[in-house]
Amino acid sequence: MVGLEGDIAWANIKGDDGGVGGTVDQSTYRWLGSVRGRLGYAANNWLFFGTGGWAFANIRHSNNGAPTDTFDNTRSGWTVGGGVEYAFLPNWTVRADYRYFDFGSYSRSAPANGVFPYSVANKLQTVTIGLSYKF
Repeated sequence: MVGLEGDIAWANIKGDDGGVGGTVDQSTYRWLGSVRGRLGYAANNWLFFGTGGWAFANIRHSNNGAPTDTFDNTRSGWTVGGGVEYAFLPNWTVRADYRYFDFGSYSRSAPANGVFPYSVANKLQTVTIGLSYKF
């Protein structure tokens, strides 16, 4: 099986650095999406697949140094993953997949002093499950 797939999701996925370096840096993925190729192998009602392609996301980053620095950043990157899909009725399937996203990294001047930059690496892993009806 060869195909093309796209998706977009509104999200509230948060992560932080636990205060390493004295301040807490938090990133919140507000929405993310992708356009990917999909290559799979079908065996009876099962489909095993790999996927990969372009990814994009809006990320809100906060640094709680004095003063606090908060900004939104829309990033472009890549994603790769794989999964399994099962057809349990003629038009219905259920699936599970794993994806790794990499939106690169960037540096920004620390708000407390405006001189020393801090670096933000935007990497994310997701596991999703889905139910589909095929027309």
